[in-house]
Amino acid sequence: MDSTLVNNNLQAIYSFVYDESFCNIDDNDEALLDKHVKLQKAIYLLQESGVPSCGSFYFTWDKLGPYSPELGEKVKEIREGEADCSEINSSELFSVNEQKKLTLLKCLLNLEANDSNSFPRTNYDQRLWAELVGSIHFLKTYVFLFDDDETINKKLRQVKSHLSKIESSVFNYAWECLRNVNMLSAA
Repeated sequence: MDSTLVNNNLQAIYSFVYDESFCNIDDNDEALLDKHVKLQKAIYLLQESGVPSCGSFYFTWDKLGPYSPELGEKVKEIREGEADCSEINSSELFSVNEQKKLTLLKCLLNLEANDSNSFPRTNYDQRLWAELVGSIHFLKTYVFLFDDDETINKKLRQVKSHLSKIESSVFNYAWECLRNVNMLSAA
């Protein structure tokens, strides 16, 4: 897939899922990290859902969950202005089936679309939510295939100390959301 097309698709995906532009970010470390983590998790989950238009990236485990170094390079290209940052209409880039999967992903990752009162709705928390959901999916799918939810939650809290403060109900909600969009099978 053409590099410009991939960059445009990535921006369109981010904009659609999170209702904000990926472009026009400065070198503010926290804002950049927020957007980078959220994009990484959105693309990971879309690939897992079978959406080819988001590119073909290899993901490994990282301290913030599933991570693709190649996608990290694409983020750098977009940040350095090597990508077109004009408004991109997702309906022009994606098939009807891909648009349905994008809508499911939006419901999964965009906290404004969720009705959970147990998770505050701020940008930082949206990043943390994307990290939690992506991490649970990655660990259950590729690392701890035969472990139950609670065992994976404990292991996740051990390797990611910043998640240890999150209540069990939020972890359970993440599992439920992944199952509701058929990203994980029933417990």
